[in-house]
Amino acid sequence: MRKSRRKKFALLGLYFLATVVLLLMISPYLYMLLQSLAPWREVDRVFIPSSLSLHSYRWLLGGGLSTLPRPWLRAWGNTALVATTVTLSRVFVGALVGYALAVLSFRGRRTIQNFILFHMFYPGIILLVPTFLLVRAMGLYDTYLAMILPGLVSTWAIFMYANFFRSIPKEVVEAARMDGAGELRIIFQIMIPLARPVTAIV
Repeated sequence: MRKSRRKKFALLGLYFLATVVLLLMISPYLYMLLQSLAPWREVDRVFIPSSLSLHSYRWLLGGGLSTLPRPWLRAWGNTALVATTVTLSRVFVGALVGYALAVLSFRGRRTIQNFILFHMFYPGIILLVPTFLLVRAMGLYDTYLAMILPGLVSTWAIFMYANFFRSIPKEVVEAARMDGAGELRIIFQIMIPLARPVTAIV
């Protein structure tokens, strides 16, 4: 009986702790939602506004301070263009390079692998200023290429694809080669379909 009571109290304690952590995690989102519905005179002054209004959303969807009729449509379009281009490029390059590092044998493969691991040790934020200076020096400031080019290749995607391809038995690749399949056909018709879990997180 005592053990069962202890287990119940321990379980209740875990539930209580999980609830507190959950509330702490969602509190910033709840705060943003409440502030977006608050009257402008109360924004960032009170946590729970005295009244709720959609005035901010009407102002935003109406154009706000912009001279364009609906600037948020342009913003969404820019986001979709950049995100789609960067994602497709990372999947394409990551799969090709990952396959080469995992399956093919060539001189310098170990050096490339070590460089990728070395690059992953450092956070991307330290490259923010050098990337900005490089983009400005290339004359790409305030263009789509300034947002797309720095993200076309991801060493993390290459690392993930390479490790996944190493887990696939070599007999699969050898059987495909015996059937006359080239390397590109093996990659796009065999390896990438098998690597759907990796593609989903890249």
